[in-house]
Amino acid sequence: MWPMLAGLGPLLGEDTLGGFASLDSLALWGYHKGTAWIGRPSQVDVRTPVTLDPLPVVAVLTDGRTASSGEAIVIAFRGRSRTRSFGQSTSGLSTGNTTFPLPGGSILFLTTVVDVDRTGRRYGGPIAPDEQTSEAGTLDSAIAWLTAATCGHPTRPKPAA
Repeated sequence: MWPMLAGLGPLLGEDTLGGFASLDSLALWGYHKGTAWIGRPSQVDVRTPVTLDPLPVVAVLTDGRTASSGEAIVIAFRGRSRTRSFGQSTSGLSTGNTTFPLPGGSILFLTTVVDVDRTGRRYGGPIAPDEQTSEAGTLDSAIAWLTAATCGHPTRPKPAA
């Protein structure tokens, strides 16, 4: 997830974007000036970082093939203004594993954390999009929303007063 987070950082904004939560701890991660970080140590750095001001409108497309580190990136966009997700629920691997060496050279992988978004919401399973669409309608729905959002039109009708 770290290279994706560093590469998409200018779209995500410079901030804490998520975390990994266990029963008794929370390790926050995010993006700042070309660096994807966890607990502030750098994980991946972009050679020539850019800054987008203002942050653009973003449509995030998901389906059941969006998994693991892809789900962490979906979570990084959660809670970001001017962002909406479209498609179908993700695979359900919004968790993190820890390796435990065993005698004889074997290794045991256990899920020990769940992903958390910038608002503190915990995941740990499939992530439903903001707008559920058919696979064939996902791109058209996202384009329609992006067009309305970038033309200053409301994305949803306002209730009658």
